[in-house]
Amino acid sequence: MCWYLGAAVSAQAGQWDDVARFCARVVALLPDHLEARFNLAAALARLQRHAEAADAFAAVWPVIRLLGTPALDLP
Repeated sequence: MCWYLGAAVSAQAGQWDDVARFCARVVALLPDHLEARFNLAAALARLQRHAEAADAFAAVWPVIRLLGTPALDLP
């Protein structure tokens, strides 16, 4: 998936606005993509968009509690 690859490349470059944008696009297309949801939350936190990050983490927290933390692509 090119959007998720874009997020990974942007994360390596520290371009958190792009990471958030790419991950949001992946989530819009594939709502069950756990890693994209988690990485979206992490990118929003790095951007200090705390309210949005909290909402994004809350959306994945039940799954994380059940399955464990997803493999992260963020540095």
